[in-house]
Amino acid sequence: MEAHHTVTESEKQAFTDHVNTVLKDDIDLGKRFPIDHKDIFTAVIDGIILCKLINNAAPGTISELAINKKTPLNIFEENENLNLAISSARSIGCVVINIQPQLIREKKEHLVLGLIWQIIRIYIFRHINIRSVP
Repeated sequence: MEAHHTVTESEKQAFTDHVNTVLKDDIDLGKRFPIDHKDIFTAVIDGIILCKLINNAAPGTISELAINKKTPLNIFEENENLNLAISSARSIGCVVINIQPQLIREKKEHLVLGLIWQIIRIYIFRHINIRSVP
């Protein structure tokens, strides 16, 4: 029996809205925003947005110097960024089993949105602690 994954338009819209909100002022990404929710899977192919999103959720996780940002990036540089994003996501607590650069490049929607959701969740929960929410 084969598993089927579904992705709703409201999920794509909500996750894209979050990305647009938290990264809108990033000088490296200025020309790329706002992202339309229909383009979210294309927007993350080079790994830059994923790396920036991880740094937004867990500041300082990825050195800005380690991210390939020039344009255009070749496929090797894109894969370096994607590998960096995946390993960094793992280091901040995301479950990245079966997430590989090639699958992101192939726009496997359920995997891409699953990764983005985990990063968003870490961002949201970092603001919840005993001091701010007794």
